[in-house]
Amino acid sequence: MPYWQAFSYDKKQRAMLGIHALVYWYDGYKKTGTDKIFEPDSNIGKPRSTGCLRLTLKDARRVFEWSKVGDMVVVHN
Repeated sequence: MPYWQAFSYDKKQRAMLGIHALVYWYDGYKKTGTDKIFEPDSNIGKPRSTGCLRLTLKDARRVFEWSKVGDMVVVHN
């Protein structure tokens, strides 16, 4: 996941939660002619995660470069 930044551990899922760009898969060569298939930006705002905050690649990069280790993350419903 590009620009991954963990912010919490979920004991129930036994997994880290974080902020990252939409995911991509490496099995895309046959379909796209490249190694990666990116999830479409139209998935932003749709519930497809079990707790992560998913951003466009551009926005995830901006947050990654702007933030630093130890910054507080507050998530609201």
